[in-house]
Amino acid sequence: APKAISWESRLDREAYLERFDRIQKHIRQGDIYEMNFCREYFAEGAEIDPWFAFQAIQKRTQAPFSAFWRWEEEYLLCASPERYLRKEAQRVISQPIKGTAARSNDEPEDLRLKEALRNSRKERGENVLFCWLRPCAESVLMWSAPAGADPCLNKPTKSTAA
Repeated sequence: APKAISWESRLDREAYLERFDRIQKHIRQGDIYEMNFCREYFAEGAEIDPWFAFQAIQKRTQAPFSAFWRWEEEYLLCASPERYLRKEAQRVISQPIKGTAARSNDEPEDLRLKEALRNSRKERGENVLFCWLRPCAESVLMWSAPAGADPCLNKPTKSTAA
């Protein structure tokens, strides 16, 4: 049986709250509109097979947009229900689920869901954010693997403008 892994946060509670307060201040001042603030967790000395872990995540989450990336001896594993950005040649595609709502076959319920979506400050904010994304897409920095390379096994050589 695999040995249990003890996860630790890179930020203690005090540092997390301090950064959260700074983010809130920047939002109130209008410096930023929205931020995805993540906490990194790590496990020193853990022995795992990254590919096996990725496959287990895939099996459990069934996430349609996932990535397994190796850079030397560091790995990035992610699983997401939405595509934030994808670059195809000179075209940038975004398929977010933010600012959306489920539909209903029951007309009164469908109208209620529509109004709830229309009146949600959070969902409206996310819709506005993605409307701003369109004209900015040309300047988004994206990494492209060299022709014929497997991005799961090769490190990036440089960032290139879309």
